Amino acid sequence: MQRFHHYKSMALGLAIGLAATATSQAQSVPGCVTGVSDHGVERFSVNGLADLEQVTPISTDTVFHAASLAKQFTAYAVGLLAAEGKLSLDDDIRKHLPDMPDYGDPIRVRDLVHHTSGLRDQGALLHLSGWRPHDRVTRQDALSVIQRQKSLNFRPGTQDLYNNSGYTLLAEIVRKVSGQSLADFAKARVFTPLGMTSTRFYEDQDVLVRHRARGYRWTGAHWEGAQPALEVYGASNLLTTAKDLLAWQRFLMNPPAKEATVEWMRTTGRLTDGTPIGYGGGLYISQNGGRQSIGHDGLDGGFRAQTLAFPREELAVVTLCNDADADAGYLARGAADLTIPSAAPPADAARRELAGVWRSPETGMVMRVEWRDGRLNVPADRWRFDPQAEGQPPLLRVLYDPLPSRTYEKVTAATPADLKPYAGRYRSDELATSYEVAAKDGRLTITWPRMEPMALESVGGDHFVGSSLGGVTFTRDGAGRIDGLELSQRRVWRLRAERLD
Repeated sequence: MQRFHHYKSMALGLAIGLAATATSQAQSVPGCVTGVSDHGVERFSVNGLADLEQVTPISTDTVFHAASLAKQFTAYAVGLLAAEGKLSLDDDIRKHLPDMPDYGDPIRVRDLVHHTSGLRDQGALLHLSGWRPHDRVTRQDALSVIQRQKSLNFRPGTQDLYNNSGYTLLAEIVRKVSGQSLADFAKARVFTPLGMTSTRFYEDQDVLVRHRARGYRWTGAHWEGAQPALEVYGASNLLTTAKDLLAWQRFLMNPPAKEATVEWMRTTGRLTDGTPIGYGGGLYISQNGGRQSIGHDGLDGGFRAQTLAFPREELAVVTLCNDADADAGYLARGAADLTIPSAAPPADAARRELAGVWRSPETGMVMRVEWRDGRLNVPADRWRFDPQAEGQPPLLRVLYDPLPSRTYEKVTAATPADLKPYAGRYRSDELATSYEVAAKDGRLTITWPRMEPMALESVGGDHFVGSSLGGVTFTRDGAGRIDGLELSQRRVWRLRAERLD
């Protein structure tokens, strides 16, 4: 509750701060900088410390790790190479990356850009392989786990699912096609021409950078450092400032007349059947407060970031934070609403009896729907319940308009009384990892390399949930014997491990 009030106070400070050219409120905690460009006029609100040990206040020149904001620059680099005829967005990626597996249906370059490749996410794969949050992940580590996958979440072009693997591969394509690393290409073609002197891609987490913020996480008792461990760029690993990002946002809103690449970035990608997906070149294209917007969020370690631009209104907002609890999107949207107020959201009219555990048969993902404070809390932005035949529970549809909805079914099966049949050893060759499932004292635990045993909570039938593991569904052969398990997270669907004993 105390942390919530801290950011509620920061939002109030934002309203006060944006009334002036620049306002700073240095405290004894990490914080954020929010910048607004309104028809080219810049205003900033600054709050908190960039470095708690050195007691260095955040300023408009503070350099932040901006996580997935990197994707829009990677996409721009790919778009430039396509505009120059050095690659085609319809190229099979194996033309440029011959070490990638052949999945039958080709993955096109545009599939990587628009998250329609079906690739599993590198971060989730590494976690499932036993990598810990603070382990350094190099370019080769990421490429190795991506290239080892024998299957995809779905056929390329048939769905979209955000993943970082695609943008790591796009950085490799830029390297192969241009003869330069993405870092050098972006510096020469983007950062230097736009005067973004404090912005760069980086691989080495130990590189010394002037005015750099450190990331932090509140443990409930004290602050601790929370630095990113990724040492590969394309999907992430962008260092930048609020000032530099505003220059980039103005470029995206008002590009030169002959700049076709920006127009491509601001245009939604489509599935192979023509369905628009609401994601362009490293940018979400959406309605925000009833206004058309482009933008992206970023989160990694103790850093949170958000860009939000409204081209018609010539309004751009950027927020950079070094606190893992900060809601950069909330602050950015609040800054936008101070300038152009948005419409109120619709009321929730759901029913209490729909609370419970829901599971997607397609992805294996499990979702908890809770009843709190007289309202149904569904962990999704847009959703609805569709009635079924009499006596049958409704289906929960999570909406990705204009994309097809994703369907969840309520888990009604009883919790298994005997957990011993699930115990055993399981192996995933795609992760080169084995899992040990144990049944003891009426509960199930799972262990894999370099990880402490994790409790598996039964949600009914053969379906379980692990805190950082996601959904775990045990599968059975024709005789009803358990023969494997499937692991499902947001960006890895139904990854199979075979039973060994």
